[in-house]
Amino acid sequence: MSVFNTLGPRSLPSGRSAARIRIAGRKAQVDNPASGRSPTLRVGDPPQTPHPASAAVAAICALPPPTPPPQQPPSPCTATARQPCPQIRPRLQTDGAGSGQSSVVRTPDPTTAICRSQAGVISRRQALAAGLTERQVDGRLGSHRWSRILPGVYLAADAALSWDAWAHALLLAAGPGARLVGETTAALRGLVPKKLPITVAIPAGRRSGLRHPNLKLLRLDVPASDRVTIDGFPTTNRLRTAVDVAHLMPPTDAQPILDRMLVLDHVDLEQLTAAIDASRRHGSAQARRLMASANDRAAAESERMARRLLRDAGICGWVGNHSVEVAGRGIKVDLALPRLRIAIEVKGWTFHSKSDRAASDDTRLTDLQLVGWFVIPVGWLTLHRAPEKFIAQVRAAVMMRTREMAA
Repeated sequence: MSVFNTLGPRSLPSGRSAARIRIAGRKAQVDNPASGRSPTLRVGDPPQTPHPASAAVAAICALPPPTPPPQQPPSPCTATARQPCPQIRPRLQTDGAGSGQSSVVRTPDPTTAICRSQAGVISRRQALAAGLTERQVDGRLGSHRWSRILPGVYLAADAALSWDAWAHALLLAAGPGARLVGETTAALRGLVPKKLPITVAIPAGRRSGLRHPNLKLLRLDVPASDRVTIDGFPTTNRLRTAVDVAHLMPPTDAQPILDRMLVLDHVDLEQLTAAIDASRRHGSAQARRLMASANDRAAAESERMARRLLRDAGICGWVGNHSVEVAGRGIKVDLALPRLRIAIEVKGWTFHSKSDRAASDDTRLTDLQLVGWFVIPVGWLTLHRAPEKFIAQVRAAVMMRTREMAA
């Protein structure tokens, strides 16, 4: 058998001339692409000079068969598709200007708890104290994980810029010793709705260049005995809150807050009056006038104001301190229109701060209504804030009573 009949498909080594062998019957042909010729060999022909291609074919046939690669033991990584390879060390998460590759194991973020406790707000000083580097902090700002809202104060991307967030941010920006005071503390206690700006006090001996439309910054010392913390906010106790409200807010805005604190027994009227009388700070004169209008001995101020409003409106026929006989006893009415049986009861803004006083007033007004009197109660706040409302009520009552008497 010719040597060409034993050849099978075989890959030539790199760098050698490629040869393609065809066997057809008794005729074998070797095509040598390098020479461009196709020599023909026949069985029984006289020996000829070996063609270079024949030597190449013989060399290929003399090569040993390829050895199969050794069998490797299965890798533990291929045991289960979802099980991580124990031989690979997990890559820890990188912060800031890292490569951005996903991590296998996440290390706890030391700033997460801080942001959660401060409505998503954190300061640069807090981040560095928690273990972050300057580069990591800048990286979070560059990747928009945090955004700057005040100098050195940032908001997390997943947090809303709420009232609580602004309060935390302004306290952090104001620096050590800052705390919420006045109307902001009243809002924190649920006495009034939360609104901006936020009133923040810093120690009187320290200056701050912080300026912002949502901030009302005061230089005010708060003694340690007056300091408390509410929902994570440094602020003042109840008595100090009432004193600050009386000093810092306009009287017409401070009165309903103080009135509600007295009703809820947050403060005592005598204790509050004594604290304001002993005050020598800015706004103490205004606070004393406000407390004077709250005392029973000065309740005539509201009555005098009601009389002036009635005169200016042209309403006549009324008298002051009118006595009405009810079941054999006399009931005194602050202002009355006796002919029309209309009673005007002027209330001081702390008239209901004591439960026994409130019960007595309710009983007296009920007795007047039972004997046919039309009672118009008017408070201190209405006389100062909405005097036109008081006049409109009196005129409506006069018209109603006039029609009833004419019928």
